[in-house]
Amino acid sequence: MVAVLFYFYLVTGVLSSPDVQNGIIECPVNSTWLGKFSDGWSFMTDNTPMYLTRRTFNPDPKGRNLTACVSANTTRADNTTNEVEQTLTYYNLTSCKWLNFTKNYTAYSFYSNETVRNAFNSSIYDITLNLNIQALSCRFMFIGKPVTYPVVYTDHECLLTYLPYRGNDSVACEVWVKGSYFENSSETCCDKIFDQLCAPMAQIMYNATQCNILNDPAAPRAVKNKE
Repeated sequence: MVAVLFYFYLVTGVLSSPDVQNGIIECPVNSTWLGKFSDGWSFMTDNTPMYLTRRTFNPDPKGRNLTACVSANTTRADNTTNEVEQTLTYYNLTSCKWLNFTKNYTAYSFYSNETVRNAFNSSIYDITLNLNIQALSCRFMFIGKPVTYPVVYTDHECLLTYLPYRGNDSVACEVWVKGSYFENSSETCCDKIFDQLCAPMAQIMYNATQCNILNDPAAPRAVKNKE
């Protein structure tokens, strides 16, 4: 219930404020309702890589940056069942190894009266990319209760998602982008909404220059840093 109320607050109350309407967020989102900008199906099912650029939380209990160069490739998408399968790849800074695992999602409408697919349930518990490294390197999966990723905003270049199960007393968010993001010197609309609505950034997860140096096979051609 808390997640539903907060998501409603995100997509209605905040963006209806005079400051936002007067242009603090200079992007396509200039109305009081984000509904038509939150259908994440096209972004998630595009067959080009997507990159996790930043998030508001660090799952490591000691606050260490153990994970870098997080990307995802969609390997299967079923428009009838609303199912998406992705391979997530990341670089572990402790073992200095590239690791990957499969993650499955089911898309649905967050509210019953909507037609957009603006939330994704994961079929495995999101244990974070940093923990259980030995198990992940052995390609084991840990099954647990599903978690939900409501989409706050998306367009052809980026997707901003809210993670209610990580929120606690703060607003946990992630920004995912396509390769074109690294060719553009300006911020995306996802970046601007992230700065406006989410908790302070805790981690930069994808630095194109660093990931190219680490020989990321999925690294975008452009290596401009956007920090």
